[in-house]
Amino acid sequence: MQLITTLLLVTIRAGTSLLYATLGEVYTERSGILNLGVERMMMMGALTAFAVVYRTVNLLFGVLLQPCLSVAVWLCSMPFFLYPCGQIK
Repeated sequence: MQLITTLLLVTIRAGTSLLYATLGEVYTERSGILNLGVERMMMMGALTAFAVVYRTVNLLFGVLLQPCLSVAVWLCSMPFFLYPCGQIK
């Protein structure tokens, strides 16, 4: 019984970030924009946070820099949202 409880708790803990990304993607698709880069933004943020923490040994700096890079990746894709020439209908 304890194995099932532990497995359930680990699954909820690991799936929370995917739940946030999924909710954001649902709202984006409801507005008519297809965003296939959600996983890319998550991976770039995680990779940046890991690299910064590994280099600087400062957890707070890595946690603060991760959203900045995610926003930068989002801004690079902004022209595709403003001028939707290749959106799937």
